[in-house]
Amino acid sequence: MNIDAEWGSGKTYFLTRLREQLRSNGHCCVYVDAWEDDHADAPLIALMAAVDEEIARTYPRSAKVSSAWESAKEAAVPLLKTAALGAVKTAAKKFLGSEGVEELISIARDGATSQDPGSPSIVGEITKGALEGALDSLGASDASRAIDQFTSRKALLKKFREKLADLAGSLKNGGDDPQKLFFILVDELDRCRPSYSVSLLEDIKHLFSVEGLIFIVATDTAQLSSSIRSIYGEGFDAQKYLLRFFDRTYRFAKPSTERFVEHLCSRYAISEERLAWPPDKKLYEAIAVIFEGFSLSLRDIEQCMDMLASAITLWDKKAKLNLIYLMFMVVAHHSGDTKLFSCIAECDFGNFPKDFGERFPDQGARFAFGGRQDFGRGNSRDEVTATRLLDQFLRNYNLEMNKFFEDENPSLASARWARTIVAQEYNDTYGGTVARGKRLLVGKYVTLVQNAGRLLRTET
Repeated sequence: MNIDAEWGSGKTYFLTRLREQLRSNGHCCVYVDAWEDDHADAPLIALMAAVDEEIARTYPRSAKVSSAWESAKEAAVPLLKTAALGAVKTAAKKFLGSEGVEELISIARDGATSQDPGSPSIVGEITKGALEGALDSLGASDASRAIDQFTSRKALLKKFREKLADLAGSLKNGGDDPQKLFFILVDELDRCRPSYSVSLLEDIKHLFSVEGLIFIVATDTAQLSSSIRSIYGEGFDAQKYLLRFFDRTYRFAKPSTERFVEHLCSRYAISEERLAWPPDKKLYEAIAVIFEGFSLSLRDIEQCMDMLASAITLWDKKAKLNLIYLMFMVVAHHSGDTKLFSCIAECDFGNFPKDFGERFPDQGARFAFGGRQDFGRGNSRDEVTATRLLDQFLRNYNLEMNKFFEDENPSLASARWARTIVAQEYNDTYGGTVARGKRLLVGKYVTLVQNAGRLLRTET
């Protein structure tokens, strides 16, 4: 089975908790972090090591399971040797080239057959044993030998699968419940080197396809398809190729941004008293509007909320933080958009990046203002998008203090609310004294967000 979800959607969270649930139900469950293991060139070795560790953990006293696993390992030895030799050949070609490999083979042979016992062999005694055999096999081009090797490998694969099936059967019978299964969960495959990803999928398909053994592989299929095309070419149908490996695909339902933000507000203990936001929404709802506008992943949302929590902690002023202005700045900083970040910091809405409308289409929820309690006039009602509200703040922040108070009171309820927030910030900062040339504290938001970004918890 393939768990298909984009980066940052919670695949690792899901798999690690599925592992705990399966283990609590008595199943044998192996967890493989493919990205952690892709420093090796032989995925089979990493898979076998993970299974070995889990068998020892789950069935430390079962002689039947241990015996079945030992038989499977013995059957895998020739395959592991083949995988290791393939890795040697790949590495040698990478650093020496094909001609260099052939030259090394020739040198190894000459050194191994030297008749002068006093002359130093380039490869020494090593070439007389395992290395000579390995290099000879790497250089073999004889057709009949290749056919023999192919036939031999087919027999080895068949024997290994039989032993693996025996192991899966022993796991069922070794416990109290004959329905217990053998799961292998593979995570982070889409983050691996393309060649490693393909090799691991091939090993799963050809070596581990036995009854009673269930693979669940979590991927960002679009990203994995891109990796596969980097090997086989842009015209290659990677999606169709991946269908060879998976019987079923499960895709996460789109999560509720509001519910996730609400959870993070509680987790990070976000202080509502330190923030100012539109009165028609709860705090988490207002924050979710910004995140949904930018179509952020759950991981990006979590990191932005981490930055918000740090910014609140670092803020040592009496004035409340302007949530709308602050969150746009946080997202710009997190995404590395220096142009957008600078325009917000300089209150320059007119020079926002040209693609801002595409990245933040403003088609989501709006902020509603109406009635006396939230700055409406009579029964008038005013609804504005998040970017329109940001623009109103930028216009106010761009005025010097004396000009701000000389300006006429706007007619729109949303603009009056924005003006009230700015006026309160002036009052909290300067005690109500109007002084020519004075500006607001938003200039300090730049350093605040940058420092909060440096405190961000890093995740691999």
